[in-house]
Amino acid sequence: MSETTTVFARFVLSHAAASVVPGGGPLVPFAMTRMPDARGDLHRFAGDLEIGQEMARTHIRDAVGIAQGAVTWDGYVTGEGQRMDAVMVEAFGAGETESLIIAQRYRRGGLLKRRWETYGDPVFLGNGKPLF
Repeated sequence: MSETTTVFARFVLSHAAASVVPGGGPLVPFAMTRMPDARGDLHRFAGDLEIGQEMARTHIRDAVGIAQGAVTWDGYVTGEGQRMDAVMVEAFGAGETESLIIAQRYRRGGLLKRRWETYGDPVFLGNGKPLF
């Protein structure tokens, strides 16, 4: 996995967390692409969350000339003996052999647990198949 794709994945994860955490979810799945000249594009896919995620993947596969692409979705990760809400990002760079999947956990926080906040550092979930 290239450093460029890792940085891109963390940027997308940060954007996804900022989009969902203040309200506690759910995140509308989206696809983010980056062109070789660093121009970017973001498309959201509202409606059913699973269908939206698949539409985001199709959008990435159909994109022409991109350097990097990422798909985001809202879900859960299990760690420290508990299941937690998390936003996930799967990112891929042109010419690479596998994608990078990372997550940012979030939970109710604050003095009275009335607001949502990120929890811990991003978590590496594994590698996947190429997105394009």
